Formats: sequence, C-alpha cells, structure tokens
Amino acid sequence: METTHGNKFKREVCIYECAGTALLVYAVNVSKADPVAICFSLFTAIMIGGPISGGHYNPAVSIGVFIS
Repeated sequence: METTHGNKFKREVCIYECAGTALLVYAVNVSKADPVAICFSLFTAIMIGGPISGGHYNPAVSIGVFIS
C-alpha cells in the first residue's frame, strides 16, 4: 500500500477502495459513458480517498487489498 499507515488500517482502506469503485461504476452508468462526467467523478473520488487508500479505484485492486 502506498499510504504510510495503510497496513494498520486495512479495513478503512478497503472501504474507501470499494466506495470509490462504486462511485466510478455509478458515474459511468448515470452519465451514459460521457468522458467528462467520468473524469470529474474519478477526480473527486481520488481527491477524497486518495490520501487514505492510494486512489486505486479498480475492483481487482480493491479485492487484492482486502485479501492481502
């Protein structure tokens, strides 16, 4: 994990990863794949959860964080 205390707070990191992934999927579905709307929602998710989780909003990374 790229954050300084990421190994101590694995549950919080996983929650932020899953919430960011859900926001990204929601933005894609609601905006009907409009690139500008997806870009702004991803930017918002990274600004909010990036310092906590490292900003990997990808389901594979979220599952990997949870398993590790």
